[in-house]
Amino acid sequence: MRLGFGLPFSFLYRLAGLFLFGIDIPTRTSVGKGISIHHGFGIVIHADSVIGDFVTIRQGVTIGATSRGAPIIRNQANLGASSLVIGPVIVGCNAVVGAGAVVVKDVPDGDIVVGNPAKSIRDNANADSRGEL
Repeated sequence: MRLGFGLPFSFLYRLAGLFLFGIDIPTRTSVGKGISIHHGFGIVIHADSVIGDFVTIRQGVTIGATSRGAPIIRNQANLGASSLVIGPVIVGCNAVVGAGAVVVKDVPDGDIVVGNPAKSIRDNANADSRGEL
């Protein structure tokens, strides 16, 4: 049985989330448990996006759709400040998207991507630890 609280709740949610905190996550967005929003201002997430469990999102992140589809952010992914994830891409489990990165292609599980367009630095990180960078 529906009690008819949907419209007032949706209005209050939009008022608090968007106007007070600057966070736009539509109520129909699929969001997993344990999401962590750091310095949450200027965050925009498309309604058709899917956010997994224990994902970290920082300020200024945009998760947006194109005419081809919306992103899927898998469990324990970490999205850096002002990063963009656009279109039908998958950000893998435990993946890290660096600050300001623009993700337009899939990010494998456990990978680290930076830049515009986002590129993996996983091999460079290993080279740096050996003093080769």
